[in-house]
Amino acid sequence: TSRLFSLYLNEVSSFGSILFGGIDTEKYEGNLTTLNFLQVSAEEKPISAFWMHLDEVSMTRDDGTKEQIVESDEIQQPVLPDSGSAYWDVPTDVYNKITNATGATISQNNALLACSRISNWTSFTFTFSGNGTNKVNLEVPLSSFFTPAVLADGSGLAKIGGEDACLLMAQNAGSDAKFYLVGDPVIRAGYWVYDLDNGQVSIAQARLSATASNIVAVEAGRHGVMNVTDQASELAANQTERVAGTATASVSYSLSTASEAVGQTAGPQSTDLSSAAGSPVLGVTTDGIVSLAGALLISVAFGAFLL
Repeated sequence: TSRLFSLYLNEVSSFGSILFGGIDTEKYEGNLTTLNFLQVSAEEKPISAFWMHLDEVSMTRDDGTKEQIVESDEIQQPVLPDSGSAYWDVPTDVYNKITNATGATISQNNALLACSRISNWTSFTFTFSGNGTNKVNLEVPLSSFFTPAVLADGSGLAKIGGEDACLLMAQNAGSDAKFYLVGDPVIRAGYWVYDLDNGQVSIAQARLSATASNIVAVEAGRHGVMNVTDQASELAANQTERVAGTATASVSYSLSTASEAVGQTAGPQSTDLSSAAGSPVLGVTTDGIVSLAGALLISVAFGAFLL
């Protein structure tokens, strides 16, 4: 199989999955679109990280009106999708646009909004591109950017205007920020297929809370993703650089030691995570595909490259 993995974070309240060597075609909607990762310098051979362009971000309110949050000519540096970050890091001017557009109130460097005011009908559209002409749009509901604001002592939720407050999961990285760190609120909206051999990522809108599964193995080679999805028109221009690392992948992983079960590992040896602390179980499905599902904290190393 290919040196490739697929990431499906899913809803916060549901299990997500990471799939090595394959794609689950039931976990996304529409077509996968392939982008070539960027070389951030001429000396960067092979590619060392998952750099992409964030072309623009717009916000569509529940009444249909649109507001541009990030203009196409604003971004001078590449962006990095980071599934280990709970926040979307942005420069100060963009942060101010987001807080103004959402109506959030700044309190002690946190942006808060009454939870009752968060509308699922309001959404952001993120447009990504790579080293080529393909573009991907991801629709991210406003609710994905907010989480209940728990008091530091854990005694309950913060209040704003007498109502329960929710915290904006966008972070002010400062006026001199050189790139955007795109975190979980955005990544959760997509199904991401990272192809390390070909230096590419294929992205589609995630089918959240999906109950069906159709896992297919991706063979090594230039057109592996295209062959299993039958989407020739979505294949990007050939990438000339691969992602750093060797053809042999290694995986390191750790589990929470929560007192109660928080999920199950995937595969024939499924077990509650509460009883598996310190002795995690991997489920190997078929065709060399390795699947991890549940509330797992995972770090993945491919050769010299660390996620």
